[in-house]
Amino acid sequence: MKITISSLPEEIIQYIIKPYLSLEDIYLTNKTDYIVHKTEKFTSLYEQKKQRFSNSYITYLLRNDYSLVFEILINIMFKHWYKAWKIKYKEGVFFCYIDLLNYKCIEYRANLCRNIINCKLEKKGNHKNKFKRIRIRKHKWNN
Repeated sequence: MKITISSLPEEIIQYIIKPYLSLEDIYLTNKTDYIVHKTEKFTSLYEQKKQRFSNSYITYLLRNDYSLVFEILINIMFKHWYKAWKIKYKEGVFFCYIDLLNYKCIEYRANLCRNIINCKLEKKGNHKNKFKRIRIRKHKWNN
């Protein structure tokens, strides 16, 4: 007979098993611990200049529509991602990384992550004509 940790009573998990877990593994127990410990881990990663979040990790979050983890990331990195850059992606030029993430959310059909971006932009004070900022260049020479 297999016994999973979810079948055990909450008191046994909280007072007997959880104190023996390491801080690296405690975030896997439930949602509130995940929010507390992962937020601390992500902020410590951001404070160290050498370690940043890779594009492949963020794309992985958007493809699978992991809104909980994405919300923690966007709360930490929004000020840095909203700065004006010129980012070339496919045939478009985006003026900040948030616009690129919004485009990727549309491309990967990640509606939960897109709602998080839109709510964050509304709180920040979104620019009126956000679709005018995206330029698509299709200059191809024909002979």
